[in-house]
Amino acid sequence: MRAEKIRMEGLENTRDLGGIVNKEGKRIKKKKLLRSGALFWAKGDDLKRLYEEYELRHVIDMRNAEENISCPEPSYKDVKYVHNPIFSYRKEGITREEDMDFEQIMKDLAFQKDKIVKMMQDMYGQIASLDEAKEAYSAFIHYLLAAHEGSVLWHCSMGKDRAGVASILVLKLLDVDEETILEDYLYTNACYGFTEERPTYYFDIVMREYLDSYLEKTGDLDAYIEKEIGITKAEKARFREMYLE
Repeated sequence: MRAEKIRMEGLENTRDLGGIVNKEGKRIKKKKLLRSGALFWAKGDDLKRLYEEYELRHVIDMRNAEENISCPEPSYKDVKYVHNPIFSYRKEGITREEDMDFEQIMKDLAFQKDKIVKMMQDMYGQIASLDEAKEAYSAFIHYLLAAHEGSVLWHCSMGKDRAGVASILVLKLLDVDEETILEDYLYTNACYGFTEERPTYYFDIVMREYLDSYLEKTGDLDAYIEKEIGITKAEKARFREMYLE
């Protein structure tokens, strides 16, 4: 069971993790944990709906400052905004600065599966191993531990790489099985209508590499979260108390 897509006018990849069932049969609380692409693309009543129907009270922006200038964050009323960049500088294939011709990169790689997979493996290797990224994800989880009112929404530019890894960590902390985590991650393809010419289409290969290989040095993803992200066993228990029912 993957996260439920929130049908919006301008936001294609906004989802509520609520309703996903973990290994013990416990369910993630609804209207508490939301993932998304940049809210810059919101149209009509999108933001109003998030605030009123989904009780949005916290937004965590994982983009860098340059991306934020290119596609500014909306103005919020009664919503706390936190800028928590996973990378402070550009990363080809991950960040979306205004002068980066990402569409040309996609055209150059179209249907070249081996090159696509290699590029994405390099990208996700950096997400898993760079101290800057690990520190940002640690700050993200600790923020969720301190958010007691309404829902928290985290986003990057498209809601697939940086925000997607954040969702993996959240679901793992909530004891969701790996196949469900992978299913939820791959749902980005359907949300955007990606096909074989897009690198995102090969998430299944790359995410298994990320889950099984890049984290191998710590033993498993649980150990990675504890040793590399810095989340204690007591914090894991409190996280589950907060977000499971």
